[in-house]
Amino acid sequence: MNTWLDEIKKSVVFQVIFNKYFNSPRFSLVKISSDYSSLAGEKISPYDEQIRKGADKLNWDWRLLASVMYQESNLIQRPYPG
Repeated sequence: MNTWLDEIKKSVVFQVIFNKYFNSPRFSLVKISSDYSSLAGEKISPYDEQIRKGADKLNWDWRLLASVMYQESNLIQRPYPG
């Protein structure tokens, strides 16, 4: 895995994607100032309370349930572009 990652990191595509998501000042400011940023707070969506209740019933970690909801239906909209 490390060898593969070392090779991928040398590619132009990796650099473009990395710069888009991690080196963009605009994106970084929006992301950091978001209520749903791990740097700004403890929330990950506007539905956290409801997700926590549902996760308790399933005996799941609420963040896992939120992740599944986002991946399966895009129900949880990301508050920033990317």
